[in-house]
Amino acid sequence: MLKVEETPFGGKSVTFTMSDDKQEKVSERQQQKIAEHQLERKEVRRAASKLSRSLDRKRAQRGTKTLKVPAL
Repeated sequence: MLKVEETPFGGKSVTFTMSDDKQEKVSERQQQKIAEHQLERKEVRRAASKLSRSLDRKRAQRGTKTLKVPAL
């Protein structure tokens, strides 16, 4: 809905309000985007956790070896 109003100094003010249906659709779209993003993040986290677990095991299997630097 568009409203045009006179201002005290001779100018005009225009205000625009969205109908309730449009606001609900916008909020539904935002919620849907958030839900899709959360699902994507879950998949990425799962893949990353498998990788980090395999790296942690290899570190544990190596033990605490130190490199010996040859003397000059």
